[in-house]
Amino acid sequence: MKHKLFITIGSPSVLILFHIFILTGLLISACTGISFTTVEPKVSPETNLPTVIHTKTVALETPARTFTSIPTIEITPSKEQTPTQLPQIDVSLLSSALDTNVDWHILLKDLDTGDVIFENKPDELFNPASMIKIPLALAVLDINHQMGRTLTDLINIGPKGRSFAALLDAMVILSEEQASQDLEYFARGENRLRNTLIAWNIPNTTYHPRLSTCNDLATALEGIYTQRFLPAEMNDYLLDLMLVQTENDSKYLGVIPATLPGATFANKRGTMTGPTVVADHGLLSYKGKTWIVIIAGTPDESGTATFESIAESIERFGYALSEELKRIYPE
Repeated sequence: MKHKLFITIGSPSVLILFHIFILTGLLISACTGISFTTVEPKVSPETNLPTVIHTKTVALETPARTFTSIPTIEITPSKEQTPTQLPQIDVSLLSSALDTNVDWHILLKDLDTGDVIFENKPDELFNPASMIKIPLALAVLDINHQMGRTLTDLINIGPKGRSFAALLDAMVILSEEQASQDLEYFARGENRLRNTLIAWNIPNTTYHPRLSTCNDLATALEGIYTQRFLPAEMNDYLLDLMLVQTENDSKYLGVIPATLPGATFANKRGTMTGPTVVADHGLLSYKGKTWIVIIAGTPDESGTATFESIAESIERFGYALSEELKRIYPE
């Protein structure tokens, strides 16, 4: 009887019931959200590869989630992170210094930031008078450099019985018209002058007739500042010519270094009486910063402005700029 009972318990029907019980337990576990993972062995350290653990997860049904956008949080940097903002030049003070019966061409640019602070008709053609001699001096020096000549060579050779150095000194420092004509005649041979100015992005400057724009003149000045156009020796030579002080250098924008201790102004003025033109431009350096300053005035259609009144207005502009720089960069 006992043998028959053992046969009954190990019968196939009992085994089937046992497997059903096990599967029912697994299904109940799945419904309760329990996951089963198997961890594969770690890669042997001898392979020198990082240990990677792979998990295999039994697929579970999870409720769908709805994601909402995260609200934007504005972060205000600490005072230590915020750079000190210097006061800005008050352009209204500069503008108020200018007579209204004058046709003004003006450009004031910060060369450290590249910002144009103040401008008026920067791309309009006007007669720049002797200010045009700076692009010409640049071109003459570059053409000689392209011909393989050094600055020492320019002391010994030149056209019209004068050396290039003597002609450049006379043109830039003394504003001698004959020196300008001789150098321009040399430079325009084989269209070199025109091609050079176009290559330098000074396309609107011409010598017959004498015309330019504030932006063209600014490009020439910035090229001197960055030594973009000339080798260092020739560039410094031209800059030194512009820094030479003459008896009239306290006029026009020359009032800026005269009233701003420590400032330097490498400049070239321009004046004419027929038609009336009063102008000045250059590189103004002060407290480790440099600006391009260009201003030129001619009487407007009313014809009421005079040479003297335009000159006085330019000097008021210079005084106003000087006072603003003192305010922003105090001693």
